Amino acid sequence: MGNYTNFEYYTDGAATMKKIDGEYVRVAGGWGYIKLVDGEQVESRNGGSPETTNNAMELYAIYAAVRNFVESTKDKEGLCTIYTDSAYALNIYTQWAAGWERNGWTRGKKHEKIENLEIIKETWNMLKNIKNSFSVLEFVKVKGHSGNKYNEMVDQLAVWGKEAANETKETSLY
Repeated sequence: MGNYTNFEYYTDGAATMKKIDGEYVRVAGGWGYIKLVDGEQVESRNGGSPETTNNAMELYAIYAAVRNFVESTKDKEGLCTIYTDSAYALNIYTQWAAGWERNGWTRGKKHEKIENLEIIKETWNMLKNIKNSFSVLEFVKVKGHSGNKYNEMVDQLAVWGKEAANETKETSLY
């Protein structure tokens, strides 16, 4: 294998739920990523949706980062590290998705529905293509709101995406 370019992505999602008449209602959410190449911050991106969940935005941030990595490494090798503070999102791609896929994209013995399945499947397919290429991808869990510079910055990007989606009532994706 040749020289790897080192890509790092810090990802985060944010969303607000409101309790109305005793029921939780989905409100706006945002996502963001910060991209570093060989240790230098080179890009950041964010967006949001006027009606979503925090988990959906966490997953979308990872989707956007993986998509950017795939686009950035056409015809070259890369080492990609995705940093997330979401145990839910991390576990999907490192522990659960392979089994869900084998199980017809359902979970458990009762074949329960998987929330956010469309974005999970899209991301999973890109991850499988990366695994079949000469690139390497890994996930790293970071503790949220613990002073990690890039995690704090990407959290702010996700909040800004949420605020914009709430204000404009428009969805902005990758």
